[in-house]
Amino acid sequence: MIPPDFLLSQLYHSKLMLDFLAAVTGQTIYRNQDPYQSLNISVMDEGGCQQWHFDSGNMVTTLLLQEPEDGGVFEYAPAIRSETDENFDAVQAVLDDHSDRVHSNRLQAGTLSLFRGHYSLHRVTPVEGKRQRIQAILGYSTKPNLLGSKESSILHYGLRVAEIEASNPHYPA
Repeated sequence: MIPPDFLLSQLYHSKLMLDFLAAVTGQTIYRNQDPYQSLNISVMDEGGCQQWHFDSGNMVTTLLLQEPEDGGVFEYAPAIRSETDENFDAVQAVLDDHSDRVHSNRLQAGTLSLFRGHYSLHRVTPVEGKRQRIQAILGYSTKPNLLGSKESSILHYGLRVAEIEASNPHYPA
């Protein structure tokens, strides 16, 4: 729903951004191809948060557009799992709030963050105050043609996805 002529959309679709990310990571970077999970704006009101989770893509870029009055802190446990080791005990320790692997980062508006969300458990703490936390999420991957699942899109974006996709046989199951 983000129009193609908006600066955020132009940034996401620019070759310059792909080249920048490739230079920073040393890898070829691709845009997420999912119609719902490639470019998003997350708006969190007071009390809004994001629970601990991993991303489907192995590289996510976020741009904080507006910071809240308080709270809304980005917390993460970097590289807590890998392709060969899910590291269930370390993940459980984070979930139980018994881990020294968690880093906190109070982002300021304008902060561009790159992280490996598929391997790094992360969350956003509850927003405090009347000012919303607004963040752009730009989905990239080191693997071409990345698509999220329909179930994940419905979970994140609501039943309207199911209604729209009921008539689209090309969306992944």
